[in-house]
Amino acid sequence: MAAGAAIVSSSTMGYPAKADTGPLPDLGLVERLVAAAGVPVVAERGYSTPDGVRAAFAAGAHAVVVGSPIVDPVWLTACFAGASHATAP
Repeated sequence: MAAGAAIVSSSTMGYPAKADTGPLPDLGLVERLVAAAGVPVVAERGYSTPDGVRAAFAAGAHAVVVGSPIVDPVWLTACFAGASHATAP
């Protein structure tokens, strides 16, 4: 932001690999960025449900990136398989 960023994002949250980031999505991070940035904030990483997207907008995000649920068929299939096993008789 000090260098003149026109937008900030939570996209690097969780890197490097195996960093202890806590549960995703990190709505607290979005809220803190919105409060401090003075520029639009894009919420990214861990948004996999409509409720999560709504929560990010409620936290003040300008936009929300939904990645794996849209572009990763393996991830999506695993979610459906897990849900079906959890509810199967």
